[in-house]
Amino acid sequence: MVIDMKEEEIYSLPLFPLNMVLFPFSRVQLHIFEQRYRQMIRFCLDNDQPFGIVMIRTGEEVEGEAEPYLIGTAVRIMDVYHFPDGRMDITVLGTERFRIREFDASLPYLRGFVQPIVDGARAETDIEMQQLTNLARNYSDAMLRQLIDSTEFNASFVFPEDPEKLSFAIASMLDLPLIRKQVLLESTDTCDRLEQLVAILEHFLHRNRLSERKLSSTDLKDWVSPN
Repeated sequence: MVIDMKEEEIYSLPLFPLNMVLFPFSRVQLHIFEQRYRQMIRFCLDNDQPFGIVMIRTGEEVEGEAEPYLIGTAVRIMDVYHFPDGRMDITVLGTERFRIREFDASLPYLRGFVQPIVDGARAETDIEMQQLTNLARNYSDAMLRQLIDSTEFNASFVFPEDPEKLSFAIASMLDLPLIRKQVLLESTDTCDRLEQLVAILEHFLHRNRLSERKLSSTDLKDWVSPN
């Protein structure tokens, strides 16, 4: 599959290797405590610049050298709370995916020369979108019914109407192995990503019907709220 990138769009981006996958249009909170990443975040704040979240392939997340996967998500800092000792809590929003073309290890934190990634020519996705939206609504409703008393609480989910945003929103809400999320992040075919998610949700719903286990609040702790 051809990845749509342009040579002139290469730019330098600070990188934050983490044991997580963040999708475009999703938010997450991060606690910044290592000195090198405090420096990185201060640079991004001072220069109104994004940084990139990349999943670790090998190595350690804290106080170690980590080798990341080559495709990640650029994020914008939306909110920051400064602790007196220099630590920070930040909220970031995923904006676009990128591919790392070259690493720059000249600073305490890793940087990369990256190119944006966009999905290729979009095929007709109406059927897949409707199927995925219905499955996602059934799945989220089933989880909430097991978690809370549905007679006392009423909730509804609004899903994006854009196929690419929908695919990333659903991928964000599902409890999947990290490598499976990385595969979805790297897909450059919207229709293919929708079809993968349909199959995943069908499996989850079938498994849920066979299980009597009650969900607890911890089952939803890793959900990322799509924009």
